[in-house]
Amino acid sequence: ALQYEKFKKGEQDIFRVLRSRRWVEETDFEATKKGWIKKQRIFSEKPAGTSGYFFNMREWPFDDKRIRYAFCYLYDREKMNREMYYNEYGMMNSLYSGSVYENPNNNPFIHNPEKAVELLSEAGYTKRNSEGWLVHETTGKILSFEINIQKTSAYMVTPVQQMLKEYGID
Repeated sequence: ALQYEKFKKGEQDIFRVLRSRRWVEETDFEATKKGWIKKQRIFSEKPAGTSGYFFNMREWPFDDKRIRYAFCYLYDREKMNREMYYNEYGMMNSLYSGSVYENPNNNPFIHNPEKAVELLSEAGYTKRNSEGWLVHETTGKILSFEINIQKTSAYMVTPVQQMLKEYGID
């Protein structure tokens, strides 16, 4: 924050903006409007970093591939990019996107709630309890898990929690 304020005052020559919200909402200050500072996107051949959700496949419920896939089909990446990140990010389907190591056959997991519900049903989650949570037909276990985050990331996870809740996942 201090470096950014110094940059805006002309006390620093360059500043990397790493968050889409800042790029869109906070970079039209006096110096940029007067042309003293230029907003410039830099593109390179360097593979981009990733962000997303990683599943512990050794533990329930993510030891079942159908549950992992259902989560991916419910997670609407395009909507999140549009509504939360100002359409500033490109969609990646690999940890190695843009490199020779990327598998072009990776499933892009386009938002598909019907497919997610089908997979959840195949995995034994066909009914909801009185609170609206999906319950496994033989174990009676509620489909519930924690998403561990830093406090500063809560704004990214809350919409995901709401979306999962809509489909009975706690």
